[in-house]
Amino acid sequence: MDQGRTLQSRIRALKKLYSHMLVDGEIPSRTTCVWDVLGKKGPIYTSTVDQQLRLKHYGIHMVVEAYTKEQDVVDKLKSGHCDTSIMSGSQASQFNDFTG
Repeated sequence: MDQGRTLQSRIRALKKLYSHMLVDGEIPSRTTCVWDVLGKKGPIYTSTVDQQLRLKHYGIHMVVEAYTKEQDVVDKLKSGHCDTSIMSGSQASQFNDFTG
């Protein structure tokens, strides 16, 4: 993706490329499960909510859920409840080879 293009332009291009995945022409809502030992008062959760607001500006709806137990995030991701997650590298390594 051309980083020289505006974010709005890149989102339009992605919508065109993945049009078969859109719901009524829009990107479907996604759920991000966040591990933060302080829960909703923690810095990791707070920074994720900041990104949630930024995405909303571009028409992307993201639900952010906080978990104080990392295993809960792992279980939610495995069950399909979460589309994305934020967890430690040691836990994330079970989902991909580029973390750890």
